[in-house]
Amino acid sequence: MKATKQAGAIPVVTMDGAPVGIQNAATLPLDAVIGHLSTLALKLGRVIARVSVDGEPVDHFLHQPDRTGFLRLEVETVTTGALGDQVIAGARRQIRILIAEVNEAAVLVLINDWPIARSIWLNLLPAFKTPMLGLGFLKDLWGVSIDEITSGPGSFREHWEMLDGILADGERMLRGDEDTIALSQLLELRLGPWLGRNLDFLDRLHEHRPL
Repeated sequence: MKATKQAGAIPVVTMDGAPVGIQNAATLPLDAVIGHLSTLALKLGRVIARVSVDGEPVDHFLHQPDRTGFLRLEVETVTTGALGDQVIAGARRQIRILIAEVNEAAVLVLINDWPIARSIWLNLLPAFKTPMLGLGFLKDLWGVSIDEITSGPGSFREHWEMLDGILADGERMLRGDEDTIALSQLLELRLGPWLGRNLDFLDRLHEHRPL
């Protein structure tokens, strides 16, 4: 049941089920209270995963600058290792989906006319970089930057820079001879394997997680 606010009521603050005393919690902005809990969690090697205010989940719990007044604030935390695991698992899922989409696109480009092939390529572009962009904060979380991870012949930074060459070649093809075979090969033989190598780097990054 959703809590009903009462004048003068003392708010209850809990973290992982344990009560936490915060002076003036009733009048502090919500983001200040959550910020205090976040600092406390970090001292314990944990980070905030979920926040509930008066029985309602708060999705953007670090961006509530104007909100004050609550009866019950419940915070759940996870270890920094567990949070990083979730982020890496999410990136893996996105990459596997992209690999399947690129493989399908390579076939569709080959069997369709150039205008359709061109649109297939352009529709894929926004998704290429997305899975790996959210990993930057792991340097703060784990003390390890994915840019510094090596797998096989080089570093992730070097591998990432290869994407610019693939995309540039794709752009040249769009301005060229409308060669669906060449565009299909670019997808199948270069972009697909490039995406697959990201999985190797994620595996290496996971090996560096804190115990």
